[in-house]
Amino acid sequence: MRHYFLEQKKLLSIGCLLYAIAVLFKTGSYFAQMETMGAAMAKDLHRLLYFVVLQFGAQILFRVLQMLEEFFMQKAFANAKTSMRNTISRQISRKNYQEFQSAQIGDYISWYTNDVFQMDDGLQILIALILFAAQGIISIAALAYIHWSLAVLSVVSSIFVILSTKLFQKKLEACGHANSKAQEIYTSAIKDLLSGFGILKTFGSLNRFFEQSEQASKDRETVWYRGRCTEKKADAGITSINLLGQAVNTVLMFLLGVWGVIPIQTVFGGGSLVNIVNNSLEQFTLYFVQLSTYRPYFKKFEEHDLQTPAETLQELPALEKKISFRDLSFSYPGKPVLSHLNMEFKKGKKYAILGPSGCGKSTIFHLLMGQLQNYTGEILFDQTSAREIDPESLNRQIAYIEQDVYLFNSTIRDNITLGHTFTDEQIEKALKNSALQNDLPTLPDGLETKTGENGSHLSGGQKQRIAIARALIHNRSILLVDEGTSALDPKNAEIVEQSLLTNPTLTLLLISHHLTEKGKQRFDQIYELNPALTTAGGPIKEVSAGQA
Repeated sequence: MRHYFLEQKKLLSIGCLLYAIAVLFKTGSYFAQMETMGAAMAKDLHRLLYFVVLQFGAQILFRVLQMLEEFFMQKAFANAKTSMRNTISRQISRKNYQEFQSAQIGDYISWYTNDVFQMDDGLQILIALILFAAQGIISIAALAYIHWSLAVLSVVSSIFVILSTKLFQKKLEACGHANSKAQEIYTSAIKDLLSGFGILKTFGSLNRFFEQSEQASKDRETVWYRGRCTEKKADAGITSINLLGQAVNTVLMFLLGVWGVIPIQTVFGGGSLVNIVNNSLEQFTLYFVQLSTYRPYFKKFEEHDLQTPAETLQELPALEKKISFRDLSFSYPGKPVLSHLNMEFKKGKKYAILGPSGCGKSTIFHLLMGQLQNYTGEILFDQTSAREIDPESLNRQIAYIEQDVYLFNSTIRDNITLGHTFTDEQIEKALKNSALQNDLPTLPDGLETKTGENGSHLSGGQKQRIAIARALIHNRSILLVDEGTSALDPKNAEIVEQSLLTNPTLTLLLISHHLTEKGKQRFDQIYELNPALTTAGGPIKEVSAGQA
């Protein structure tokens, strides 16, 4: 949290200064109120009007300065929320493939939305603590000007109220933890239901949509309700203690007036000052207790900021000879996938990897891209171990085309270029080699056609061709294709495969469930994964290589 304060210190400082000046004018208005009462008691109309005007002017200036303070503060909060989301983005970008997949997309969305809004609330509470503290100090100083005993009593009652907060802090912090987790669970549940809404509607199971969304909401709101009840109990206890202090201070103010220690008209304006002190104290204390609810979010963002940099890894040099798997084994938790695998992929050659679903074909690709780390054996790029290579540099040499293509809700051009600049000639070549060129005249805006959310405006074949164009235009020397032409008609599939197979500088690895004998002849090497079942039911992979 300190990081975000320092980032916005200029705006926050100006806001706090404006508020302090505003409180001075407000305090001055109460002294004018005292003088107004004194003038009324003396029947001095000219003096009475003078102080009424002063009182009115001070209140107007207070409101104007308070409004200006809000402008600066809210701008600081808006900037801080953007900075918080940048922190989340940096944290996510540092995750490797396995770490990223360990959480659901709904969890990450909850970070960007709920967690940031909670942090914003927490930041606003921290600022409110500062502002109410300033208001209380200025008002206590004004009371001390009237009589020192009023200031002493206010300080003593303040200490008692602040100490009472210790009774509630731990419970409220626990509520904050529970609230954060409940929001993540709720967001994930709703995202899951919405993602499968089409399936539920098709199979007449909308009752499941209603029941599960209602139950998710009930579970979420139960946690919220318990937290709010705890907050209200804390509020009631603190307010009761504060009201007792306010009553004692008010009695003392009147006694001082009756005893002639202070002018009797001072009691009227002084009573307002006593109320300000106690209201400031009450708000300060209530916010201080509520702050415990937000500490889990503060800690989460501190953990994001304090991530230690990864160990220094080397840049992957351009491939000179081959990629090798040596005695490679990999298991997902409780599920062996690859066992003692040995394979070679020579530079510029074309390889097909065959086998049934679930035999580890896609896992091989994820291992090559550095997305899976917990393997035994070796993956070598020439003579360099993949463990010594920065995964980011792998991305600069390897392109991956998945069967389930993801497209951003943008234009076709943007989905191909991903914001990079390419010449018209480069774009045209990528369109031609991906068999996308003939589709453009049929689209409403050509390359500028909006794809919709995850390409909802396009066919599966069009989505795959865009993904292929994206891979080709970024000129990666190693291309991994996971059933990347499965949605294409035979003619377009032939255009794409011919383009890939005849590129002499491209090292191509293509996954397929089925490949005809004629198709196999077009590759330099075929690797077929033949799973065998163990007594435990887990697949053990054996690889046989055959020259095409």
